[in-house]
Amino acid sequence: MTDINTARLDQAYGQLQAHLARDPQWDMPFYQYLTTHTNTDLQHINVPQLAQAWQTTQRALIVWMLYATRVGVLDLYWESHCPHCQNLNQITTRMGDLTPDTSCGICHAQFQTHADQNIEVRFSVSTAIFPERELLIERIPLPTLPADFDFSQPFPVVFKPSISAKDVMLIPEFKLIFGQEMLSQRESLNIQSLTFLFTDITGSTALYQQLGDVRAYNLVRDHFDVLFRAIDQNQGNVVKTIGDAVMAVFATPEQALKAALSVQKSIREFNAERTVENGRVLVKIGLHHGVTIAVNLNNTLDYFGNTVNMAARIQGQSRSEEVLFSEEIYRDQGVQAVLKDDPQLQVSHSLFDLHGIGERQLYSVMLGAKTKR
Repeated sequence: MTDINTARLDQAYGQLQAHLARDPQWDMPFYQYLTTHTNTDLQHINVPQLAQAWQTTQRALIVWMLYATRVGVLDLYWESHCPHCQNLNQITTRMGDLTPDTSCGICHAQFQTHADQNIEVRFSVSTAIFPERELLIERIPLPTLPADFDFSQPFPVVFKPSISAKDVMLIPEFKLIFGQEMLSQRESLNIQSLTFLFTDITGSTALYQQLGDVRAYNLVRDHFDVLFRAIDQNQGNVVKTIGDAVMAVFATPEQALKAALSVQKSIREFNAERTVENGRVLVKIGLHHGVTIAVNLNNTLDYFGNTVNMAARIQGQSRSEEVLFSEEIYRDQGVQAVLKDDPQLQVSHSLFDLHGIGERQLYSVMLGAKTKR
């Protein structure tokens, strides 16, 4: 057991009560964990292990831990690791301080840092609560290599973070709590694999003319509630709204497709409860997956690059009640499983000329009907 400062811990817990968005069911389990575990345990809290022991998701615990970090119960560190020999290369309390291009001080390999591949997020007990704690710098022993091993070649091991930077960045509460502390206007962070969802309303101009500005605006807000709920239920994160449109990100194509299908189903149910006079909305959705960079745009976390542009172009080609997506989405094993599990989902494909990008084969799904072009 670690001799922590329980008075400071109790004081921080008192501040934690003000954060009503946290899940209070984790207050006592974490309090007991922090007051009964060893120094090593508290320097690198094993979130996957706790999630399994407490029969919950890592995401649920990370949300609580983000609030706990804000009030000083925990400290949060961003660690970049060499993707070849796995060793810790850089550690910081601010994501924007991570160096995008660097070399390993152990194996001398040159590499880029990626939020989803070699940047790990570590939660530790706060130094204010345990002032005797020293920052634990874990060095992983190099694998046994021949004496003439070429250090410029890939190592026979690959680093896999237990909680990656991307895992944390996709949690809405992260942007809410740490929005001003992520990246400066000049900084960016590489992400090797991210899925984008764009939506828009069909004929929104006519909708405003039909209902008037106030009623149409309220209808759009109600439709946002439907979209946000489906996105959140499938572990997505709303990046922003652009007029009547939504941009969201997901860790996997499978999550994004499930969210898109849920949106179309929920919007259909939403419309069924409304009259024509009250207004109905039809939503168009586009999906794409690939490499991107995270940036600070208008003081919030945003994304930039060809993958984002492609996703927006795909959405521009989609039709009412349709989910239109790229070959990169279609090839995903999880997506294939989703499409095969529901016999009502019939897929068609066609070549599209995407403005500024060229011809691409895109795949279309509509609920309960086969799409024909």
